[in-house]
Amino acid sequence: MSVTTFTRPGSQRQIQEILSSVLVLIQKLLDCFPSSYIEINAPLVVIKSTLDRIQRQHITVDFEMLNEKLSQAETLMDSILHRWQHSKDIEAEEEDNANPPDDFRQIPIFPTTHDLHLQLVQQPFLRSNKKQGGYNDVQHYLDVQFRLLREDFICPLREGIAEYLQSRGIGEKYKKLQDVRIYHDVHIVHPVCTSDGLAFRLQFDVSRLQRVRWQASKRLIFGSLVCLSKDNFETLLFATVDERNAGELQSGFITVKFQHYQENIRSIPPTDSFIMAETSAYFEAYRHVLQRMQEVTEEEFPFQKYIIRTEETVEPPRYLRGQQYDLTPLTRDVNQKAQEEERFQNWRQRLRPRLGLFKDIDSSEKVAKTKVTIEDIQSWPKPDVFHLDKSQLTALQTALTKEFAVIQGPPGTGKTYVGLKIVQALLHNKAIWERRREPSPLLVVCYTNHALDQFIEGIGKFHSDGIIRVGGRSSSAQMQKYLLKNVKAAKRRMMPREVLNMVHKTYDNLKQYKSKIEKTVYNIQLTEKGVIHERNFGNDIISDQHFERLQLAHIPDVKDGSLIVNWLGLGSFIYCHEDGRNPDHTVANEGLLPQMEEVPQAAQHNKNDQNAADDDTLDEEVIHVEEEAELLMAARMVDQNEDDELLKETETDPKTPVRLALDLESLTIVEETVDDSSPDNQTENVNDNQWQVAGMNNKKRKRLIERNLTMNDMMTKEEAAQIRDIWALDYKDRWRLYRYWVALYCNNLLKLIHHFEDQYEEEAQKLKEGREMEDLQVMKTASVIAMTTTGAAKYKTLLQEIKPIITIVEEAAEVLESHIVTSLTSGCQHLILIGDHKQLRPSPTVYRLAKGYNLEISLFERMINNRMRCDCLEWQHRMRPEIAHLMDHIYPELKNHESVENFDNIQGIASNIFFINHAYEERHQDDNMSHSNVFEAAYAVALCKYLIQQGYSPSQITILTAYTGQLFLIKKKMPRKFFDGVRVTAVDNFQGEENDIVILSLVRSNIEGKIGFVGIENRVCVSLSRAKKRVVHTRKF
Repeated sequence: MSVTTFTRPGSQRQIQEILSSVLVLIQKLLDCFPSSYIEINAPLVVIKSTLDRIQRQHITVDFEMLNEKLSQAETLMDSILHRWQHSKDIEAEEEDNANPPDDFRQIPIFPTTHDLHLQLVQQPFLRSNKKQGGYNDVQHYLDVQFRLLREDFICPLREGIAEYLQSRGIGEKYKKLQDVRIYHDVHIVHPVCTSDGLAFRLQFDVSRLQRVRWQASKRLIFGSLVCLSKDNFETLLFATVDERNAGELQSGFITVKFQHYQENIRSIPPTDSFIMAETSAYFEAYRHVLQRMQEVTEEEFPFQKYIIRTEETVEPPRYLRGQQYDLTPLTRDVNQKAQEEERFQNWRQRLRPRLGLFKDIDSSEKVAKTKVTIEDIQSWPKPDVFHLDKSQLTALQTALTKEFAVIQGPPGTGKTYVGLKIVQALLHNKAIWERRREPSPLLVVCYTNHALDQFIEGIGKFHSDGIIRVGGRSSSAQMQKYLLKNVKAAKRRMMPREVLNMVHKTYDNLKQYKSKIEKTVYNIQLTEKGVIHERNFGNDIISDQHFERLQLAHIPDVKDGSLIVNWLGLGSFIYCHEDGRNPDHTVANEGLLPQMEEVPQAAQHNKNDQNAADDDTLDEEVIHVEEEAELLMAARMVDQNEDDELLKETETDPKTPVRLALDLESLTIVEETVDDSSPDNQTENVNDNQWQVAGMNNKKRKRLIERNLTMNDMMTKEEAAQIRDIWALDYKDRWRLYRYWVALYCNNLLKLIHHFEDQYEEEAQKLKEGREMEDLQVMKTASVIAMTTTGAAKYKTLLQEIKPIITIVEEAAEVLESHIVTSLTSGCQHLILIGDHKQLRPSPTVYRLAKGYNLEISLFERMINNRMRCDCLEWQHRMRPEIAHLMDHIYPELKNHESVENFDNIQGIASNIFFINHAYEERHQDDNMSHSNVFEAAYAVALCKYLIQQGYSPSQITILTAYTGQLFLIKKKMPRKFFDGVRVTAVDNFQGEENDIVILSLVRSNIEGKIGFVGIENRVCVSLSRAKKRVVHTRKF
């Protein structure tokens, strides 16, 4: 191991004095401020590790004295922790005995006004998820889990709104908030037809969001919950993001689906302005899980003896009563090199009864003893028969013989490999556990899409038929045949005719209503593409007084008969007052043509467009990096709805499109300067159906028109009523009044389609029910159903119908307990949890709930805490011993397999493990609350380049970072031409994966000494354990 520093180390005596002083200081702090033990724990771990390193490097210090002081500090820490835990136990006991104020089954899933306006003195009723010990009953358990999970998505919204209202009260309207993102001047523009019903297009003010990189930002991700209000959140409208387009977001448009399609939604005119609060919690996952917890009864809740009462003794599955399993498929890896010998042994078996020969041949055990009485562990063959080590075989035996199995797989120990062996054994012996009357698929659940795809690909190698992958957008050709939508398409002929007829008829009806709705919506969308002619505005839009004033202008030969175009300063002539005053004087004073004063803003808008273009160019020139927004979208988009794609292909041909007085799409930009006073110049070389914009900065002026058409800043009804002379308005207010007229016009159009909207909603619901019937028919025929935990939440109703007998959860330690429990059905007889709670834990949204209420404790970890048998794999097959040694404090029993003992040293580098110490400060990124470090990014990229120049393939190198802000910084420095193949990703997204060389950028370097993710042992574990041959760490130590 090597440590490189950019500051010279002190003498050995100085090292001793520093460590001694720090240990004395720690003891003083613990004596005076016992609550500081949380902050002190990390430095103690670092000091202990430093002493170990100094001792190995034979540096001369007084180890006896330093170890004694370290021991005193640790003893004091343990004493504080014991007292704290004792007080917590007393509080927990009192908490458990408290009676809930209401029945959790009657609590609304969506927040209420009461939820969002709870005062600090009136906290919601919550009880902790139990680390140890059981619950009173199913009702007690579900009540605890329900309230914690609901609070996890409501709390950020409540606290964020409270902070917003407080900041607004003291005049800080645009203060950056911690828990929510606030969007101003939000308008509900028009409905959008989707296969799930009507969504709505919203428009919001983006003037303060010009620096947001929408392609990478986690803002307004699919499934995020938004709350709209126009009265300081006294009344609320809830919606979830339904469709996200980075280009439209840049212009301030987003499509959402409201909680329920209600009469009050469609009655809201586009003129109404809302404040919108967004919380990043993926509400759809919460919604389905919470609903299922309210529905489940005590009678149908499985495994109560373990989940509720935490009994330690685990019984065999009910279906397993002395049967024999044929485990021959599990031996094929071993027998692959001895196929000829196996054929010989088979021949020997046939001859034995007649010849009495070949009684004892050692290798025969590999074939002859693969059919075993599954519960008789002593009758099983040796581990090498199944190509397993001893701990892996023990885990396999437990998984097949216990109805509730917990398997822990430290990094590199092959937990996925063992999981595949379990699946292989179960599928090969399906006749034993499957219902005799009705088929029952095996359910496989993973936390991430990537892990699920890897697991399915592994299953496909020995069982290619009958796999259905629910959700996911994998580009892998191998995965396509397993996707639910593709399997359903292949088996459509097998569907009951009445189901197909119902779906076909409903879909046709849906298309008809969609066409009628979108003909009107098309005319609404035209208002963003040009200026509407005044002939389309009735007297309910433009008052008689305003229309008379509009017609008073002395404008001869107005092009296309449009007065509004000229009133907005976009036509060929300028209004002159009747008194003959100089038009230029009028313009200068009244502000009609000083639209060029607005050009700097337009130029800024152009600059932002250019920046966006630069980002696009950058994306083409540099390597692809999985942005967090991209990963979140992939995880949340459970299934790409086939009907949405078909509906998008439906052409809408409006019979009566609105004619625009000025159409930007046919606008001709004249490059040279044109004399505004000469009508000849203004019409020369321009077709009759085109408009030209004369004057300087024509391109900018066109962009300014585009900007004004899409802005949502408009006059109120009261402001418009007070205006006497519309020609006296300045340029800005003319556009504000025009946009008010357009909003009234759009509202009139929307009223025409209310009846069709109701019918569309009814047909969409029928189509959804029909598609679910199709899904059920197909999924019942599967031998394996595979889905993420999010997919399991969405398809909970179908799972309750199918009732899988066996459920295997991979990455079980990363999943919130409620998500696993709600994926189980009353028919589940066998649950296998595979994971490692010492790597990544569940990630609740609210830190206080994670730590204070144990919401970060998974079902996997809770079972281990309650002394349920856990089979921990012992031999790691990934990391060279020096790297594995870094995790001794996490896995003291982990052993190195012989296969990792002889890895080659990395070429061109003095040590296989390298720590780079520096003092360069980090940077904070406001929008995504992330961090970056310019020095570390440059160093990581330079080192990666150097390693490639040493002959290593880019695919052998991975750059990990703890922060998404660092991802983009590193990406910008890595041209695709040279670095293509290098993977750059966040630590959390690389869990379960490995590579030969890992460069780890930990980013944090600040005067406060904040270390961020480095202080979380689980993330440290994942970071250290990804490299097979070499690991490099960069940070300020």
